[in-house]
Amino acid sequence: MSAALIHKLKPGKKSFRVKGTFNQFRYTRVTLLSLGNGSYLLPFNASMRKGTGKKEGDKVAVVMALDQSKPKLSPDLLQCLKEDTVAMGYFKTFTPFFQRLYSSWIESAKTSQTKTRRLVALVNSLSQKQGYQEVMKAYKNTIL
Repeated sequence: MSAALIHKLKPGKKSFRVKGTFNQFRYTRVTLLSLGNGSYLLPFNASMRKGTGKKEGDKVAVVMALDQSKPKLSPDLLQCLKEDTVAMGYFKTFTPFFQRLYSSWIESAKTSQTKTRRLVALVNSLSQKQGYQEVMKAYKNTIL
């Protein structure tokens, strides 16, 4: 994608999220990546290929707009943080990237037991103002 086109969407940014369609297949929250030379790359992953029915080398019609929606944090994580004001306060000091990282980690659990272990380890660590490494160590030592 050309720098001129990107400048119309979001001038001055190196990467940002976009939404739109590929041949009627809707996509959201896809990060447009700077290649560093004024050009940008829009990833076209497996789910997009499947959704469009396209293969390598096929042409697609692209409609794109800036995606200003905020990623949603885990409702279970937010509920647990509401019950521990120290953990919530520390969580709020994190950048949006790290907040989403922890939230995604909670939501990616395949079983409810794993999700609960992750929540317990995370909230306990946050209430002690511990960082990522301590969270992972606490998770490994959490037994329900």
